Amino acid sequence: MLRAATATFAFVLAACGGAPNPPPGAGAVGPLAMGGPPGDPIGFLLESRDSLYLADSTVQQLVRLNLRLYSRNAVVQMAIDTIMRDARFDPTQRDSTRMAPELRARLEPLITLRRDQTAAARDTAYALLTPAQRDSASALFDRMAQRRRAEGPATGRPPGRP
Repeated sequence: MLRAATATFAFVLAACGGAPNPPPGAGAVGPLAMGGPPGDPIGFLLESRDSLYLADSTVQQLVRLNLRLYSRNAVVQMAIDTIMRDARFDPTQRDSTRMAPELRARLEPLITLRRDQTAAARDTAYALLTPAQRDSASALFDRMAQRRRAEGPATGRPPGRP
């Protein structure tokens, strides 16, 4: 159930504008500017805490920030799930043109709210890092993105392999 809801939200997010954009003047690159893994910029930092040499106090702040973000976005996700439950739309088609305009109009404010909440939390997390940690996070994210591109789309296998 959660996996289906997550897949639905990922599709809706992509159909309605994609991952959050960095706010003007943020100056971040890598996971902080691009949102890291979609919707989870703080989780990426926490998973990389050893590589980034984050202090325990910074990790504690990031954990609290991540919990607040999760609780705020969970409310939005429930609203999206409720709207999508009765929608006559096949999310596996990945074609946003098949989404009814009324459905898109109901979802767009929720997508924007989630994007704004995630961007605000990402900016707060960014402020907790030193410049060296930001650079390291960017390098880690770039390597991860290259690996994903090399593996191919969503299968985890190199392109052209069954």
